[in-house]
Order: sequence, then structure tokens, then C-alpha cells
Amino acid sequence: MAVILCYVRRECDANERSSSHFATSRFVASLSSHSSLTLTITQALFNKVVKRKTPGEYEYWYVLTYLPDLQWCHLGPLVQDGVFDSKYKGSAGRPVWKLVPEGEGKEVDVSAEDCQIIKSKAVKKTVDADLEEWDIEIEAHVIKEEKKKKKPQVSYNEERSDD
Repeated sequence: MAVILCYVRRECDANERSSSHFATSRFVASLSSHSSLTLTITQALFNKVVKRKTPGEYEYWYVLTYLPDLQWCHLGPLVQDGVFDSKYKGSAGRPVWKLVPEGEGKEVDVSAEDCQIIKSKAVKKTVDADLEEWDIEIEAHVIKEEKKKKKPQVSYNEERSDD
């Protein structure tokens, strides 16, 4: 059974009304594995650091624009720019990652299928991505990839007798 978290808009009653006549309501829908309904579930890539599955000039990218209906992303490359000092307790000594300046023309448009989300955090919490600095948890990503490689292969081939 798969559990899917969904967000829907519903009409508010008079007690809930604020500036909007709609509120977001959260519910969990369960689908049995025998359902005839087929869903394609993709992760939201808004404001995420990703690694492209297609190798290129840069290792890490920031999603500048994501269009979920088209499964399309506009990415800006990230480059290492020094290390975090002791002012940033959780990130001290780790590499600082910043966007390549927009004028260099290194941004690309790719399919969302080509993007793999990488665990990271925006340290400065600015609204302007050009001023932001990211702490990319490279070690966590490497460990996750190694665990995937170590999973045992399961064979589902069974011999059937026609007796």
C-alpha cells in the first residue's frame, strides 16, 4: 500500500476566513497496490540543490526555476568559494557553495528527470539566490550512494512445475 501526502484547496467557512476565501487542507490518501489508478510522483524541486545525472562541467546546481507541469528546470551552477568559519556552528570548516555569477551564462535548462536532490542548507537565508551561501552535505550524499550499491540483489526467478 502506498501513502501519498496531498494538499488541496477547500472553501473556508465563515470562522476560518481571512484575506483569502480558501485554505490549504492536508490529508493523506491511501492507495492499494491493486488499484487501477497509476500515479507518477515527483519531488518538488523548488529552491533545491541538485546533482545532474548527466555529467557536466559542474557537480552541483541550484534550481532557479521549476515548472512541475512540464517537469522542466532552469539550473544555475554552484562553485566552491572558501570554507565556513566558526561563526556558522553547524557548518564550520565545510566548503561554501555559491552561484556562478549570472553574467557568465552558465545556466542550463534540463528535464527534472536529470536532477537528483542533494541534502543541503541555505546558510544566510536570503531571498536573493545570488547572495546565498549553501552548505552541501557531501558526506551524507556519498554514504547514501554507498548504501544503494551495497543492497543485496534479490532474484524473483522461481521454477514452476506444470504438474
